[in-house]
This record gives sequence, structure tokens and C-alpha cells, in this order.
Amino acid sequence: MNSPKMMIAALLISGLAMNAKETLQFRATTESSNSSFIFKNRTQPRNILKLKTSAFSSSSARDWEEAEVTGGGLFLNFGLHFPSKKFLNPYYESGDATYKIGFDFEFGNYFRFAKLADDKVGIGLRATWLSLSYTAMSIDGDRFRAAQISPLRVGPQVGVAINETMGVDLFYQIGFNLTDEFGALESNDPTTTEKIGFNSIYTGVSHEVGAAYHFKVFSVGLGYRFGRLTNISRIYDGTDIDEDTDEKYSVGNFRATLGFKF
Repeated sequence: MNSPKMMIAALLISGLAMNAKETLQFRATTESSNSSFIFKNRTQPRNILKLKTSAFSSSSARDWEEAEVTGGGLFLNFGLHFPSKKFLNPYYESGDATYKIGFDFEFGNYFRFAKLADDKVGIGLRATWLSLSYTAMSIDGDRFRAAQISPLRVGPQVGVAINETMGVDLFYQIGFNLTDEFGALESNDPTTTEKIGFNSIYTGVSHEVGAAYHFKVFSVGLGYRFGRLTNISRIYDGTDIDEDTDEKYSVGNFRATLGFKF
């Protein structure tokens, strides 16, 4: 009688052991799957965010910065004025005295109208509100000075971004030019040391082609102005000298500038 009971008890113990083993395996598999799922869910959003941030930094931010390099703004330039040999002297001959290096100043605005090549190229209007230059020369005690004033100069400009901080501008401008040549001459009268004053005024249209390199807000440029003006007034020793001549006077000169672009 004891033998059947012992057999039943052994079968019950074996069944419970197998059931416990299967339960433990199921839990282990389930926990492993859940932990993997939780791990993936924790890390995946971070990877997506990182990819989005990286894409924005390498594309949108770069385009915006390069758009700023070719963008519009105010420019302010100080420079040197290099007159040509025939500057205000159509009768120049080799060996004649010439105007020396002078000073130059200008300020204006650039208005960008279009962007090309993913904002790396800008096309617009360059407007110089005021341009001034001054130069002088001496000949045997006579002192000559020339001041140029251009109240408005306009023309197209193309800006090209090299990278996020550097760029190059190419431009052409045309505008009204008023040039005043004045000074003091020694008198032909040996009994006096007083100087004789003179003044000549020239007007007309002048042109300029140039280029400028800029790094952040700093700019270095080079330009060439050219044009032929008409003499509209000539005063010598207080007397207006009326000369009937069709002669044009060159205002060709180079400009080297150092300035700021905001």
C-alpha cells in the first residue's frame, strides 16, 4: 500500500519541478525582452535628436551664416588716393609735376536683392551716399590742391562668401563728380611776397570699378575711378577767367581702402 502512495508523491514532485523551471525560463525571457525594449526606447529618441541637431548645425546654420556674409548693410571706408599722371592735367608731358598721394573717405549702403548658390552669392545695389578725396602738389613755390566730392554713387555689386566669416565683393558705380582745384601761386611782381589765389571747378560724371575683401566686419578694398570732367569756372587773383575750350580733364585715380562692413 505504501508503494502506490510513494509513486504518486514522486510524480507530483516531478511535475512541480518542471513547472517551476518553465516559469523561471519564461520570466527570464520576458524580462530580457522588456529590458531590451526599454533600452531601445530610451536611447532611440536621443539618437534621432542628435541626428536632427547635427543636420541643422551642418546645413541650416551654415547657410544662415554665409547668407550674412553676402548680406546687405552699411560700409565705412578710409583710404589712400593715388592720382594718375594726367589727373587734372591734359597737357602732361614726361617729367612734369604730378599730384601726390592723398586721402579718401566714403560711406554708404549695400542692398541685396537676390541670393544664389545656397546663399553663397548675393546680388544687389551699392549706394555710396558721400565720397570725398583730397590731394596736393607743389611746383616751384606754387601750391596746388584738389578736392573731389561725389554726393551719390550707385551701381551693381556681387558678393561671394568664401566661408562663414570671409567674403569678396565686386562692384561698379557711376555718379556725379565735383572737383575743386585751388591754391596759391607766387606773384610775378618781385616787389611783393603775397600769393595769388586761384580756383578751378570741374563737373561731370565719373565711374569706378573695384573689389573688396572682408573678414567679419573688417574690409580691405581697391578701386579705380575714371572720367573726364568739364571746367565750368576758373578764377585767378579774384578775376573770373572765361576760357572757351572743349578740353576735358581726367580724374583717373586708384583708391586703396581699409574700412568696416556692418
